[in-house]
Amino acid sequence: MKNFRHIKFNLLLIKSIIYRLGSMLIFGLLFGKRVALIAGCIAFAWYYIYDWIFHKLFRLSTEEGFTIWLTGLPCSGKSTIADALAIKLKKKGIKVERLDGDIIRNGKLSNDLGFSKEDRDKNINRITFVSKLLSRNGIAVLASFVSPYRKTRQMIRESVTNFIEVLVYCNADECARRDVKGMWAKAKRGEIKNFTGYDDPYEIPYKCEIILDTENYSVEECVNKIIRYLNKRKLI
Repeated sequence: MKNFRHIKFNLLLIKSIIYRLGSMLIFGLLFGKRVALIAGCIAFAWYYIYDWIFHKLFRLSTEEGFTIWLTGLPCSGKSTIADALAIKLKKKGIKVERLDGDIIRNGKLSNDLGFSKEDRDKNINRITFVSKLLSRNGIAVLASFVSPYRKTRQMIRESVTNFIEVLVYCNADECARRDVKGMWAKAKRGEIKNFTGYDDPYEIPYKCEIILDTENYSVEECVNKIIRYLNKRKLI
């Protein structure tokens, strides 16, 4: 399989050749009949029309990627929203990578780490590095992690391309009610120590790009809110 960059270069070369041939034809037809200024304006307009058509046909994009970082209490709905958003973005032809706790820990990236604060910090550092590599190469990264500390999230913001912090808001009682894995119950029984939202603090963002209230709005409504933001930023 050809390298994507090589394919893109060939398409741009073909585009350039066809554009020049088209411009020559336009100037040839108009030469002697109209002043050069009019011919130049038409050629200029032709370039933008052709450029738009070409990019639509071959789905070329010069836009950078971005990292949507969904943060919030355990069981607040981060992964559910990220999964639904990934489906919608892929339908638009956007390259998407999903990162969350289960994906990372069940894979090879962080299966050597536990749940101490030190190990959690190492985990986030590794995820940040992966997000940085992906987003700067045009990939939409959807990361869903509790990531409870402002300092940590600020570090991520300063490291990755087009960082978008999304607070997934839901109160602790509702999160515990939704918890199918029983983590909140185990924390209350003392079986899990330093559980975020119970005996370990969660630091609400002072300022984030998007707030999603999953108690009062559906998954679809939350996903559409993110899509509107991405459209407004012209990231999709």
